[in-house]
Order: sequence, then C-alpha cells, then structure tokens
Amino acid sequence: VRCVVEKIPLFLICIAVSAITQVVQTTGGAVKPLSELSLQPRLLNIPVTYTNYVTKTFWPVDLSVFYPHRLDDVAAWQVAAGCLLVAAVSLLAILQWRRRPYLFVGWFWFVGTLVPVIGLVQFGSHGMADRYTYLPHLGLFTALIWSIAEIGHRRPTTRSVLAFGVFVLVLASTTLSSRYLFAFRNDVTLFTQAIAATRPHAIPWINLGYGYQVYGWYDEALDCYDRALRLDGKPVQLLRNIAAAHAERGAIYSARDAFEDILDAYPDDPHARGHVDSMNAAIAARETEWRSLEDAIQQGPKDTALRAQLASEYIAAGRVDDAVQLYGQIGAMPTGLAAHVFSESKREGVAAQALRAAIELRPNDPELQLQLVRVLHRDGRDAEARPVLRDLIHAHPEFTDAVRYKRTLGW
Repeated sequence: VRCVVEKIPLFLICIAVSAITQVVQTTGGAVKPLSELSLQPRLLNIPVTYTNYVTKTFWPVDLSVFYPHRLDDVAAWQVAAGCLLVAAVSLLAILQWRRRPYLFVGWFWFVGTLVPVIGLVQFGSHGMADRYTYLPHLGLFTALIWSIAEIGHRRPTTRSVLAFGVFVLVLASTTLSSRYLFAFRNDVTLFTQAIAATRPHAIPWINLGYGYQVYGWYDEALDCYDRALRLDGKPVQLLRNIAAAHAERGAIYSARDAFEDILDAYPDDPHARGHVDSMNAAIAARETEWRSLEDAIQQGPKDTALRAQLASEYIAAGRVDDAVQLYGQIGAMPTGLAAHVFSESKREGVAAQALRAAIELRPNDPELQLQLVRVLHRDGRDAEARPVLRDLIHAHPEFTDAVRYKRTLGW
C-alpha cells in the first residue's frame, strides 16, 4: 500500500499535465473530433500501430517523419495479426508475472505509455510517430535485456550465441537506420523521404513544396502544391503557400488569383483580402509602366529591345501568354527567363511547342530541356517527359536540377 500511496503525487502530476495538453491541443485545432474521424478507424489503427512500433524497433525500414493515418484503409489481416500479437505477449506476461516480473513490467510499460498517443485521442493527421516511442522503448528493452540475461544465467553455454545474436541485431538495426541519416539534411530531403516511404498524403507534399519555396525553387514548389491539391482539396494553409510562392517570384497576376481562391474557399480569411488589394495596387502601377512601353513600341515597331523589355515585365507579372506573343514578334527563341515564360503558359500546346522550337535552335541548352520536362509533367505527359529527362541527364550528368527532378517523375 505504501508503494502505491507514495506515487499518488506523480499520478496527479501526470493527470494535470495530460489535461493541460488536451486543452491546449483542442484549442489549437490539433485534436480531431469524432465527427471528422469516427471511432472505428481509431480502434482499427491501434493493433496495427502497436505491431508497427515493435517491428520498426528491431527492423527500421520505411522510416518517415510523418506516417499518415490509414483511416479505413486497413487490411483485415493486419488488424487480426496486430490483435494476436498484443494479446499473445500480454497473456505471456500475465502468466509469467511471478516468475519473470520483468516481462510483465516491461511489456505493460511499453503498452501503457503508448495509450495516450495510440490514436484514441487523435492529434493531427498522423497514424503513428516514432518520437512517441522514446519512453515506451524503456519497457520493451527492459523485458528483452532481462530475458537475455536470464537465459545466459541459466544456460552459460548459450552466452556466446546470445552475445553474437545481440551483436548481429544491433549491427543490422544500425545499418538499416543509418540509411535515413541523409533525410535530415533539410526539409527537401526530409519530406522527399516521407513521400517515398508512406502512402499518398497532402501533408508531406505541402512541406516538400515549402522546402523548395524557401530555397527559391518555385517551379518545384508549385508542382508539389499541385500534388497536394489533388490529394486534399483546398486547405487554407496550402492555398496561402501557393499565393505566397507566386508573390515571392513576382507573378502578381497569379498571386492575386491565388489570394482570390482563398477568399472563394474561406470568405472570412483575415489576410487574403488585404493581399488581394495589395496585388491589385501593384498590378495598376505595373500596367502604367507597360502602357508607356507599349506606346514606345507603337512608335518604333521594329524595336526588338523594347519588345524584349516588355516581355520580361510580363514574365515577372505572370502574363505569360502575352510574353509568348511578344517573343514570337521578335522572331527568336530566347533562353533563361523566356524558358520560364513558356513553362508557365497555360494555353493548350503553347508551352511544349515553343520549348521544342527553342531546343531545335539551341540543342545544347539544358535549361530549356528541363523546362520542357517540367511542362510535360505538369500536363500529365510523364511518358514523354521521362525520355527527355533521361537524354538530358546523359548529356549533362552534372546538372543537379535535372537529376533532382527524377524524384518528381517517380523515376
């Protein structure tokens, strides 16, 4: 009784901290109510998650910073296998609790400390998280280490075999887990690995897009955001990221349209209206400058320099079709910023056709070829994009942007 009484303050502290955490997470919108995620998928996820935690402890493969919740997409055999594993080990620990109390303490430490994060109370969109197992693993390893020690004590002849087995297990786990160290270099590598290791979900794509956006790789960022839109509709944070990417690259028309999309989906958004007004003001100022250039072009119809200057202005603003028309009047296929014009053009056939013509004039320009790959991928023509990318990498193996784009094509 005394052992129980002296721990009452600790239990009270745990209850208080748990209550505070629940209130904070609920207020912040992190806790999913039953109306969004019913009880059935929560319960089905529990035995599968216990099994995955044990499996990944000793065989760490397909590790990820984010594991999407399976919702109703759980095979019956996985649920049955998980229930059987938890029930069998629990029964063994109960039957052995007098002779081997370390099994009982270790296993139920593992099972019990995972209960708050096992999914009955659902935080966010993940089904499990490796970080949740730091404390539970103390129990699992207690049961394992004491079991090995007892076998070695009872049968001294097995000590060498046990030591070798532990060495092999540690070496295998270290080797397997070390393969994921590269993922922690930055957000791009981290969420690229998450996408490769888990089922499709919008959150890794959003985070990967934001990682690209931070580095100024706006084409890649918008590709990722487009994938996320297909998976999860139009969550407000995703729409904000899309609008911010357009605004940061200076595409004021696209930015305004993106902020208006936010208002269409979320009329009460406190920031979108202000951004729309700012973009409209920027567009009005820019159009005043363009009218001056257009008047100058009318006075000097053969002045290709003025047309190139105006086309560059259009590029920055996102008026890509107008820029394509101007470059057609110039009669030359430029590289650099012009490639961005063609890649962003949404008119049917304009982008790919213009880029192929540009590549014919400049067959050794890797930037144009990569833009063509991006356009084909954007239009859902991956079968055409892959051979172009393959030839590009073969000719320019040092072109890191092209090599990195292999993952985008799932190659």
